[in-house]
Order: sequence, then C-alpha cells, then structure tokens
Amino acid sequence: MKLGHAYPWQVAARVLQVPLTCRLRLTFDRARLRDDVERALSAHAAAQNHRAYHNGGWAGVGLMTANGQPEEIGSFEGTFEPTKALQSTPYLAHVLDQLACEKQRVRIMQLAPGADIFWHRDHELDRGVVRVHIPVVTNRGVLMQLCHEDCRWQPGEFWFGDFAFPHRLRNTSRETRIHVVLDLVENAFVRGLFPPNFDAQRAQRERARRICGGLYAVYNAPTRVQSLLRDGLARFAEPAI
Repeated sequence: MKLGHAYPWQVAARVLQVPLTCRLRLTFDRARLRDDVERALSAHAAAQNHRAYHNGGWAGVGLMTANGQPEEIGSFEGTFEPTKALQSTPYLAHVLDQLACEKQRVRIMQLAPGADIFWHRDHELDRGVVRVHIPVVTNRGVLMQLCHEDCRWQPGEFWFGDFAFPHRLRNTSRETRIHVVLDLVENAFVRGLFPPNFDAQRAQRERARRICGGLYAVYNAPTRVQSLLRDGLARFAEPAI
C-alpha cells in the first residue's frame, strides 16, 4: 500500500523543491537502543497520546518531560527534567549526554499495528526547538510522509524532519513501530549536526512552511463547502486500494 501525493501542501512543497528531512551526522547502536526501549516499556506503562488526529494506538514513555513524570508525554509547561524511566535506559542516557544542548521532551513513542496518525502540524516547533528522531523498531509496512517526502528511516539512524509542515503516519504492518523522539533547543552544536547545504536553505524552508501551512489551514477550514472540497480531494489524492 502507498500513500498519495496530491494534497495541496504536497504539490506546493514539491514545486518549491526545498528538502524537509535530513539525516544527521551521528549513528547509534541499534541493538543497545532496542534493549533500552524494551526495558523502559516493560517497567513503565505507555501513556496514550490524547491529541485528536489519530485513531488510537499512539502512546509513549517520557525519558525527559515537563516536571519529570514519565507518563506526561504531551505537556510543554514546566521544567524539563529526567524521569525515572531514564534510569532503565543507560545507553539512551549516554546518547543524551553526547548531545551538547538543552533538551526538552525526550520520548519513546510507539505506534501500534493498524494505527493511523492523520495529517497535522506540530505548531510548537515555531519556538526554536528542533525535533529529531532515532528509529528503533520499524519496517517497510510503516508509511510516513512529511508533506511530499516519503520517509524510510532505519534503526540507529539520526534524522531531522521539519514537522511544522503537514505530516502523517500509518502502520500497515503487524509490528509496533518505535522511535525515540527528542526536542532539542537549537544552538551551535545542534546546527553542527546538519550538512551545511541543508542549513543554508533555512529561509526557503521557512517560506515553504508558511505556504504549505496556509494551504493546510484552508483545507481544514470548518465550513460546509470546505468539507465537501476536502472529501472530494481526499478521494482524488489517495491511490486506490
């Protein structure tokens, strides 16, 4: 199964030809990552994400959260502190020590088989925070799109995606997909993780973000006409199953 590429923000991003994702210069030990994640998920019940843009099966355990509670995976209010779950993940604690920057939320996020995260934007990333991913468990049945880009990220790799653009995720496999998702406050170290040519396109990416965000907002306008347009476009934009 494939995801479609004809939504307005996808078309605009493709025409603007600005890359939205980038593999960063660090790589991590996939076996040690998986061991840490399995220990954390065995010791701490994953908290459900309560955002409205998914159909269930999206949950996580916080390693750093607002006020240091492992089940508080959604809040941005408070002081970001290590949680007790981090104590069961020594390799991930070492990874965090390697990252010479301020960390905000650091979460183990899992998406159950058959679950869907629908189109949405992460508006909190307009505040100088860089969201990066370390895939731990994934496979070809996990379909992720960031605007027009199909993301095929592998365990142990380190990836940036500009999630202020519309994005979505679908797990068509029989395996739970698991990523470690880190919110890093941008500084010289964080900027140094990126290839120079990617950072040089920052202004173009910000312009594309405004355009794609505007198209996404119009598409989601709560009117009857927009509802009809949205339903019609969804049928056109998605491939036949």
